[in-house]
Amino acid sequence: MPVHILISIRQPVAAWVIPDAHVERLRRAFPHITFTHALDERSDRDGIARADAAFTWIMTPDMVEHAPKLRWVHSSAVAVGRLPLRGLGGRGITVTNSRGNQSPALAEHATGELPAPARRLALGVR
Repeated sequence: MPVHILISIRQPVAAWVIPDAHVERLRRAFPHITFTHALDERSDRDGIARADAAFTWIMTPDMVEHAPKLRWVHSSAVAVGRLPLRGLGGRGITVTNSRGNQSPALAEHATGELPAPARRLALGVR
């Protein structure tokens, strides 16, 4: 039985978006799995209808209703508040997240920003 995975990570911050090349790499590494790279709401709807799993940080209750095969949702974010947890849980769909993955980068960023006010960094950027 074929496995279908929906990848839907659309963000206003380009660094957080899954590049096409990465999805192609997954397709080459796992040729027995179908990956749908959703780049808009229409492809979200089409992909979720066939998905066994979804890699996304945001999902609507309507998507859950139209996902008869969905068994697992993984969020790239630490928080899962943009997922319809009640609907997912009611159907026994497993939800996981990337908790801890971003900790080093967040800690480094916070440490780097600590001296910014004292050094008037905002003034320098302007």
